[in-house]
Amino acid sequence: KNVGYIGLGNAGFSMASNLPKAGYHVVVHDVNEAQVQKAVSAWPNTTAANGNPEAFADCEVIVTMLPQGKIVREVLLGKDNFARCLKPGTIIIDTSSSSPFDTIALGKELAAHQLELVDSPITQTYMHATDAGESTLMVGADSASVFAKAEPIIRTMARYVFHMGKLGNGHAMKTLNNYIMASSICALSDSLVTGQKYGLDPKQMIDVLNVGTGVCFPTLDTFRRDGLTGRYNSGFGLALLVKDLGITEE
Repeated sequence: KNVGYIGLGNAGFSMASNLPKAGYHVVVHDVNEAQVQKAVSAWPNTTAANGNPEAFADCEVIVTMLPQGKIVREVLLGKDNFARCLKPGTIIIDTSSSSPFDTIALGKELAAHQLELVDSPITQTYMHATDAGESTLMVGADSASVFAKAEPIIRTMARYVFHMGKLGNGHAMKTLNNYIMASSICALSDSLVTGQKYGLDPKQMIDVLNVGTGVCFPTLDTFRRDGLTGRYNSGFGLALLVKDLGITEE
């Protein structure tokens, strides 16, 4: 089966790498040509689209992993218009973090071209879970038949798969998941600063939290590796988190 993959950023590259390992032929595209060449060189059964929409004409499934829903629409129906060369019945799986409202609107536009949209954003229980195909995907699909068509590809990229309901529900769940995660980051940061002022050791505080009721995603790995060391390079940019919180507010 031929699969198109658009978006080879931090998460996208890792997720896409699981597809050729499973025997799929993958056609890749990214605005960063270096990422495309890296993928083509490192993975079997992988070719570059070279910015040509016709390269995806034989793909039964297209996966997108882009910064936001508006960019997904621009790539598929806007300036790039990659959708124009897709055959009717092609499944498009959007793994980006997008507004569920934008996703529903895009689904209606794609349906006019006889294309099916599925939203399937990612989360994970530990850093780099995407590399091993052990991440979590929350799926929104308007029918059981569409979900069934997308499911084999989705399960290749994730260990945990949840069909949350109709189109847009996956993105709604991802948004609320990230809201909870952001809240825990704020609470942990405030607590570590307060604890240090009182005389507590922040490393020991995290040790305690990880075996108590205060355990949460940032205590497990992120703060120990990127906060206590002063490295501040978790791989997930603040601008992306702020974008997700904006969707939550919406």
